[in-house]
Amino acid sequence: MYRLITISLFITVLAYCTAAGQERTDFRYWDSLTYSQYNNELWKELSGSARKAVSLSHDYYYMRMRLGISLYERGNYLSAISHFRHALEFNNNDPVALEYIYYCYLLSGKTFTANAIASDFSPAQRSRTAVDEISKHTISMDYLYNNALSEMLIAEYSDVEGYGNTGNLIIPSNYSNAAMTISQKTGDKTSLTYGITYLRQHNILFYNDGSYMYNNYTQIVNQFQFYLSFTYSDKMGLTITPAVHYLNTGYPLLGINSAGMNPYAYTYKVTEHNVVTSLTLGKSAGLFDIVCEGVWSHLNYSNHLQAEGAVYLRPTGNNNFYFGGGAALKSDENEGSWSYGLVSSGLLGFGIANRLWIDFTALWGDIKNYSDRSGYLVYNGVNEIDHIIKTDLSVRAGNKGTWIYAGARYGSEQTAFIPAGETVASGYNENYKTVSIIGGISWTF
Repeated sequence: MYRLITISLFITVLAYCTAAGQERTDFRYWDSLTYSQYNNELWKELSGSARKAVSLSHDYYYMRMRLGISLYERGNYLSAISHFRHALEFNNNDPVALEYIYYCYLLSGKTFTANAIASDFSPAQRSRTAVDEISKHTISMDYLYNNALSEMLIAEYSDVEGYGNTGNLIIPSNYSNAAMTISQKTGDKTSLTYGITYLRQHNILFYNDGSYMYNNYTQIVNQFQFYLSFTYSDKMGLTITPAVHYLNTGYPLLGINSAGMNPYAYTYKVTEHNVVTSLTLGKSAGLFDIVCEGVWSHLNYSNHLQAEGAVYLRPTGNNNFYFGGGAALKSDENEGSWSYGLVSSGLLGFGIANRLWIDFTALWGDIKNYSDRSGYLVYNGVNEIDHIIKTDLSVRAGNKGTWIYAGARYGSEQTAFIPAGETVASGYNENYKTVSIIGGISWTF
């Protein structure tokens, strides 16, 4: 009798669990549950329930919309995009899903792709979302001052009695860099960026050929830069950016006139015409941003090739936290042959209260003649750069697109002492550190 009761209870419990399990896989159950959670704005619970429903093959327009909206309301814009796109597969050109995709890209800082999405908007949608009233132009101005911590090195070479090696050396002292860029929206899918930069650098030159010595000559380098890029964006998160950067660099060099009994030094001006061209492809893939870039440049009287790839992750689906890195393979022409080098980069950033963003970036490797940010930043100095560490703060001032930013840089560099009558390869490097500060402002209108 006892055994019979036990078996009956077991069968009853099993039947109940089976029935409960069947109930939880029922379409009406999950549709009703997620609809209730949506109406009560239980976004976290809705995210879990809707994911479970989709995994049980209850995949239809309203379920995808509920899942996308639950992620959107929690600020996970990048994860929400794929679900709104799935909703469009069930209801092609649905205006609600399309507008949510637009706002997901816009609020995650992907303005180019957001504008491309808006190209499919009807006149009523453009009016409702105020697409045509969003600012189309941005002007940015910034100033950077770099100080080379090379005073001890300069003092060492200035001591004529204490230093007698023959050769020449250029020691950077400081430089300032002022830049202005203008970005202009030329269509829903296209934009142009123009830039002009002026750099003024002070170097200290030392020359000793055994017969004539010239110490502490201040060399002033003036460099004007002109930058132009064009960006095309599609509705799936792809951006294509070709760019060209022209650099006009002028500086004096020392010459020695050894004719006659009294040789003397003189200076003559050198002007370099350098150019950088680049093609950058960017792809937004959910929480990941993938960037590929190819660069050809003519800098310091030689040609350079560069191929770079980088991946960045935004685990929260927005700009509150992000990190990533990349690597660039460089090929530098040198007297008819090519040498190869590697440049690596890393980024860690986070936002606070949707007002302040702090970025930490690092760059290390064979940085000389390296081009960064679609050819906008060019490291074409005569000095070798081992690594650069940067900290940047960006503050949103008001709601009209005004930004104030500031930052600091710390670097490790080398300059080559070249023995008299020899080449750079026969010399040796002198090491020093650099410290920079930068500040700027941008307006969007």
